[in-house]
Amino acid sequence: MKKIICLFMTFVIFLSVVPVFADGEISRAMEEVLVSVKSKVDIPSEFTEFSPHSYQEGDKTCYTFSWSKKEAGAYIDVYCDSEGRISRYNFFDNSLSSKKKITSLTKDYIIEFAEDFVKKSVPEAEAELFYDEQSWSVSANTYELIFRRRVNNHAEVKDNYVRLRIAVYDDVAYVVNMVVSYNYDAKFYNKKL
Repeated sequence: MKKIICLFMTFVIFLSVVPVFADGEISRAMEEVLVSVKSKVDIPSEFTEFSPHSYQEGDKTCYTFSWSKKEAGAYIDVYCDSEGRISRYNFFDNSLSSKKKITSLTKDYIIEFAEDFVKKSVPEAEAELFYDEQSWSVSANTYELIFRRRVNNHAEVKDNYVRLRIAVYDDVAYVVNMVVSYNYDAKFYNKKL
């Protein structure tokens, strides 16, 4: 009987230790990813509330990091994989409004602003991404544009792109949404004809 109780107690102790160890591993991995993400995205100092989450996509661990202001109505959400590669970015601040009906920012400025954001937030893919001039779209104070993946003499890779939505308030541009659809595992080799 003592052996059974001893085995039972050992089993209970083992079960209580395993989740703590697993949580510690997840926290360390999450912290490393967070450091990578924060080097790619600027978080304003007034966004003091922070909430991290992890989830599974198939067999891969992914993360969502959310920052918000203490008072409601403003947030930044960043979704990424376990390598810290950003797949989605969202920004909202209901205190932003525009007194101007028409911005003085040019199309070239908006494109350059978008290129700079992509270079910083998606550095792993930036070398293969090219602005698609056909993607330019304007609606009120919001601009949408797409950078497509091109390899081997600018051959487009289907379903590999970065789409940005940029809002302008009183001549200040903000990326309000970015979606990254990019197959990092795909390999392409230059073929000589």
